Amino acid sequence: MKMFFRVMSWGLLPLYDSDMEELKKLKIGSDICADFFYPRNIQNHKRYFGMLKLILENLSDEAKNKYKIYSPNNLHQEIEKDLGMKITSDAIEIHSSISLEEMDELYFRRFFNIACQLMISKYLPVTKNDIEEELYKFL
Repeated sequence: MKMFFRVMSWGLLPLYDSDMEELKKLKIGSDICADFFYPRNIQNHKRYFGMLKLILENLSDEAKNKYKIYSPNNLHQEIEKDLGMKITSDAIEIHSSISLEEMDELYFRRFFNIACQLMISKYLPVTKNDIEEELYKFL
């Protein structure tokens, strides 16, 4: 069973109704074991993949064919290559992998700004503000 909580000064607060329902299923007085960790910031994930979808929707067919980008995942792979992977004729050598799950808010903001600059310089000639405004409408 996996549940999400918000840490409060008085204890743990179930984050979602489903978490509260799962918590109610536990027998009072029973002993349980829990592992605590910080979950990924789902808003960062939605924002990043929202940006990818937005870029893809506005990308010309010529650019899609040139870079072989037909889905948000293809575009994400291209960004990984541009920001941290080296491709040789024999293999792909990973120097750094993009893991949104492991990014805190500050690191995500830095990454998002770099990804926006890459999108602007390589794929779509717009400003970062244009992307942010459209992304706000899109999400």
